[in-house]
Amino acid sequence: MPTSVRTRADARTLRVINCLRLLQQACYSADELAGRFHVSKRTVYRDLRLLAEAGVPLLKRRGDGGYHAPADAPA
Repeated sequence: MPTSVRTRADARTLRVINCLRLLQQACYSADELAGRFHVSKRTVYRDLRLLAEAGVPLLKRRGDGGYHAPADAPA
């Protein structure tokens, strides 16, 4: 099987890791993340829930609902 072929699980794993990297750098709304990764907001919320269940501290900003994952926060 060629290395360029990815499973759905591989694609999700890469998306979640990239989402975490973004959230450690800045605050993003679910709409912004959905647009950036070409997925639905529902998928973004599933990915955020996966990160939270893995112990990643996620902060939700008041007002616009942006999310942020402080890189220096204890897990």
